[in-house]
Amino acid sequence: MPDQQPGRIFETAREFARRDDWDNAVVWYRRAADAGVTDAMLILAAHHAMRDEMRTAQDWLRRNLAADDDDREGVAGYLRGAIAAHFAKSPADARLWETRIRTSVGYPTPNDPLKVRQDAVAVVFGLLVEGIDPPGGPAHAGGSVSSTAGASGGCLLAVLAVGFLPALFAVLLAVRGGA
Repeated sequence: MPDQQPGRIFETAREFARRDDWDNAVVWYRRAADAGVTDAMLILAAHHAMRDEMRTAQDWLRRNLAADDDDREGVAGYLRGAIAAHFAKSPADARLWETRIRTSVGYPTPNDPLKVRQDAVAVVFGLLVEGIDPPGGPAHAGGSVSSTAGASGGCLLAVLAVGFLPALFAVLLAVRGGA
């Protein structure tokens, strides 16, 4: 493998992904990312975010931004698209996040599947970018809760009711002020 070029490694990963062989695709995307392919880093960030592996996802996102800090808006658009595409291809992952959205107390449109899906994409994207643990995610079940996990468990309703970015900003201020 050391003699393979990063572009070829990335193409091998894409071929596995096209065949829906994500076990192998992730291995090859990781190899490509380790070789410096920033698109592979973004794919890994989106993949891990959907699987509720936020810390790993955030690590890949940070690596991407450190390697290619020129186009943050492009990165944001790519991640939103990747999350939406992943949800379209992985009903189990989509259902996990949609259930969290739909069953949130006071969620305004639980019977509109398109709106729930859009909100799920927005929430996953926001949690990934802002570094907040997902409500009801693994940090809550494992006994080891990060400093932001307590706030995130109680903030989903505010995020949905008030508007995503202002609510996340308020939560981040509260978390950082209370730390």
